[in-house]
Amino acid sequence: MKIVSVLTGDIVGSSLGNDSQRRAMLDVIESSVEEIQRELDIPLQLEFFRGDAFQIMVENPQKALLVAILLRAILCKKTPRNNSFVWDARIAIGVGGLLYRANSLAKSNGDAFVYSGRTLDRMEYERLAIITHWEMINDEFAVSTPFADDIISQWTRIQAGVIYDYLLYEVTQGQIAKKRGMTPQNVSKVLKAGKVGLIINYVKRFEKLIYDKSY
Repeated sequence: MKIVSVLTGDIVGSSLGNDSQRRAMLDVIESSVEEIQRELDIPLQLEFFRGDAFQIMVENPQKALLVAILLRAILCKKTPRNNSFVWDARIAIGVGGLLYRANSLAKSNGDAFVYSGRTLDRMEYERLAIITHWEMINDEFAVSTPFADDIISQWTRIQAGVIYDYLLYEVTQGQIAKKRGMTPQNVSKVLKAGKVGLIINYVKRFEKLIYDKSY
């Protein structure tokens, strides 16, 4: 059975903004998914539902966590200045078998869809959760994910923007500095303050565990 990842998410605080702002947040997700798909060279299928919710199927299941973190980073980065709240999303990652794939994700079926959807429904204050087909992996990420979630939730707009570029494009700190009109030293400080090293280790651990189980 083919193993895939499914991200089910919704916009945090969409009720605090107007329809125009909600649409802008969804547009950010849509454009970012296109960019991530192009830069990482992985197939992604995105659908919106229920007004402020979305679902993404990641055929390379080990890349699902990186996709989720990049989406949260770009939402934070794109938050308008002086906005009353920072743009963010709750995202539940499900990893499991794909039983049936249709043109529409709503008509597709498999463990990954069930894990992701049910986990999002159970989420309260957390904004990132991972459930897979393997209990040992679930036990490990039940411990590490809250720590990573706390780090990501505290990123500033500047940190989120720099980290987004650093994770997606795999560029050097010098290249980011040139692009953003910063010094390499300031870029280094931003990355350190955003604890990007811990996030990278967290992502690499997920990628290894899921890859080993999926292939």
